[in-house]
Amino acid sequence: MAEAIAVRVALSNARMLKLPRIALESDCSTLVTTINTKSTLPEIHGVLADILLSSLSFNLFVCNLILTAANSEADALAKLSLSMFVDR
Repeated sequence: MAEAIAVRVALSNARMLKLPRIALESDCSTLVTTINTKSTLPEIHGVLADILLSSLSFNLFVCNLILTAANSEADALAKLSLSMFVDR
């Protein structure tokens, strides 16, 4: 859930900046697979719908799976983002 929320915020910011191309890299295989297959997960349905809709705003949108070791900084930021919502 934390990673999905972070992706939604990142895509929203990229749209505001009018970026034409986005390469999303994540170590969350479930999220990457779900985005790439345009399927759904009940626990993040609304967030995922926002991600898929936002992805249509770009000339190019790719979503790739990367190793966890290569994604530690982004993972920490996603967890921090989630804690801001949960701790309130």
